[in-house]
Amino acid sequence: MKLVRLTLPHPPTGAVEQALLERACRYAIEWLHADQLVWAGMAAPTAPAERLPSAPAAAAAAAFPEPGPALFAPDYAFDWCELAADGTVRKREQIPFRLPGVPGLCDFHVHTPLAYCQENLELGAIFELARIAGAEFALSEHSCQLYFSREDCRKSLSGGSWRRGDCARRRRMDDYFLLWRDAARLGRFHRSFELDVADDGACVIEPADRRRAELTLGAVHQLDTAPDPRRARTEFLFRCESLLRSGVTILAHPFRVFVWSGMAVPEDLFAPLVALLKRYGAAAELNFHKYAPSPEFALLCARSGVKLSLGSDAHNLHEVAALHPHLHFLHELGLEPEAVLLRAPGYTAVQR
Repeated sequence: MKLVRLTLPHPPTGAVEQALLERACRYAIEWLHADQLVWAGMAAPTAPAERLPSAPAAAAAAAFPEPGPALFAPDYAFDWCELAADGTVRKREQIPFRLPGVPGLCDFHVHTPLAYCQENLELGAIFELARIAGAEFALSEHSCQLYFSREDCRKSLSGGSWRRGDCARRRRMDDYFLLWRDAARLGRFHRSFELDVADDGACVIEPADRRRAELTLGAVHQLDTAPDPRRARTEFLFRCESLLRSGVTILAHPFRVFVWSGMAVPEDLFAPLVALLKRYGAAAELNFHKYAPSPEFALLCARSGVKLSLGSDAHNLHEVAALHPHLHFLHELGLEPEAVLLRAPGYTAVQR
């Protein structure tokens, strides 16, 4: 039986503490697969953890005889314990929100308050959560959402609408540049876009706007030919190569579009996509946002010399720089982060 203990020195106040509590609860449920929760310091608040039962007092005392780390300052950590059937402790571990010290570690995929699909993002809280995690980050907003209304975003990616201008423009790109300016006053970050690609292979961004970014992610968010597996495979590779040929730094959440389209991931496309990534010198993203990346694809990338990038794909504050599952994934595959990861812009070996 696995128990997770959350020690709250006080009720969560403010966006950052609410996000840390949410993250700890989700780690317990989705990553650590805990059976029960132990609340310490105060009564259990309303949180995703309500999906887990609270541990009986006897089990909690056996698992955690000593006080635990505080979820909020100064520790920013929680702990978990695995009990055998006879109640003896098999393993006990503390998990700090601060990530392991990998030089140049970066969350390349953080959205902003301008995203139509964001939930509660605030610039100041994003910076504070990244600071607690000890990671750099890039603000990478959906390009089509900066040009079109919520209703026209998907339409802009089909039928040549982007080039013909069929969709009514709602240019918010200047708002994004102002957001970058405001962010620069708060600290260090990296300027990026998550580029959408239309069905004719055109990246949905004006060249002058693109030049203002330090790096770009490219993403396939829809397959017009789904659910036809043969045509969807062809369309997927075409859209991916179009993004890669345009010079994107990272291919975001490869293959997730198949899952979100109700289709099986075509594993026989792993090798062709890795070959494209290698040809164009781009990295493949590890992304756990409502998705589980393929171990086989990640291993193939690593063996082929294709870098892996880490992306929270944060639409909610609890996701910002929440990269523990990504690093655990690499550990389980026997991959050393220092050897396989794409580092933050400006990182060089001299900085080690």
